[in-house]
Amino acid sequence: MNVKKEHDSDKKYHEYIAKLVLEYCFPYEFIDLHQGEKPDLRIDNSKGVEVTRVMSTSEGEMSFLFKLVEKKKEEDSNTKILRDIRKLGYNLLVHPSTGEFCGYGPTEARWEDYKDVQRVFSEKLDKLEHYTEHTDLFIFSPSAGWYEENEIKEIHEFMIQQQTEKDKKFECAYIFDYRSLYKCDLERKTISRVIIDDIVIRDIIECAFEKYYTRI
Repeated sequence: MNVKKEHDSDKKYHEYIAKLVLEYCFPYEFIDLHQGEKPDLRIDNSKGVEVTRVMSTSEGEMSFLFKLVEKKKEEDSNTKILRDIRKLGYNLLVHPSTGEFCGYGPTEARWEDYKDVQRVFSEKLDKLEHYTEHTDLFIFSPSAGWYEENEIKEIHEFMIQQQTEKDKKFECAYIFDYRSLYKCDLERKTISRVIIDDIVIRDIIECAFEKYYTRI
């Protein structure tokens, strides 16, 4: 797999997770989201969701290590690689039928400063003029579950303040930490949180992985 193809698969993989999470948490607002460009997910030609990530340095290393055990069973995998994966804070997902490793997810939130969420929001806000008329933002931030309540509020207030003078604004920002989804409604100025069952998260990750990474 060349670098561009690998990047495209990784991008589409995360977009698909975002799609499934939104459809699960808010089924009446997000029905049959489909992948596109500017923004990454669309409901129709006037409404969509842009997807971005607050990247942990370990995520890139995990992506590489997973390729070394992908579609292998535990007994056929290098024990050092498996140990390194656990040290990075990830669990490997096992396919229920084949017993092979079919995906991965974080065992616990890894720390990124909440200001990194503010940074990626600002970066996407600067590009919003090129997107559909009504656009939301979906942010992967594995550490968000560890943020204090006042930090989540500060993120929310920062987002509202940042786009006060903008002609085009994000209507909502969603922050996903692999356990729950925060909804920052930037128009109504409210914050809510949906806790997602671990089994649902596992099924979502497996579904996205099989769609974009399983090789025939």
